[in-house]
Amino acid sequence: MREFFRIVFLCVAAAVGYGVAHDQVSVLIAPEYLVDWHPRLFGLRQPQLVALAWGVVATWWVGAGAGIALAVSSRAGSWPKLGAADLRGGVAATVAATAASALAGGLLGYAVHGSIDPGFLRGYVSPEERMPRLAPVAFSHFFAYQGAFLAGLVLCAATLARRRRRARAALQSP
Repeated sequence: MREFFRIVFLCVAAAVGYGVAHDQVSVLIAPEYLVDWHPRLFGLRQPQLVALAWGVVATWWVGAGAGIALAVSSRAGSWPKLGAADLRGGVAATVAATAASALAGGLLGYAVHGSIDPGFLRGYVSPEERMPRLAPVAFSHFFAYQGAFLAGLVLCAATLARRRRRARAALQSP
């Protein structure tokens, strides 16, 4: 059971680390995305502190959910079990895939910002001027969540396949 929780903690730490880094970059590009578009946390208004708080709040639960799924994938059943140390590379690859998804989303958001209806900015002054910054940040966040979900599914499937190979190899050993 201890290893189960180590895997969950590994995923929560990776998700929160990524979330904090992503939000720190986001607040440099478009501080209003986190400061104005998101509910205020702990009364914070300073952009870097808002990004730190949202980086934790918006991602710990993603890491916990992914961690539970990965822990079950790596520990349940009779196949050889994998521990947190065995999964570090896969978790790192999932974070890298999430970052790549966010980058792709940000580039797409920048590419299409001119065709987005500025009315969705909910009453900002001069929304057209802010759209080249806001659209890439908003798209990058959306794509990061989608990329993390898909990469997490792939990691769980790869973990099961790895355990299956080990089980077959153990049966074939003399």
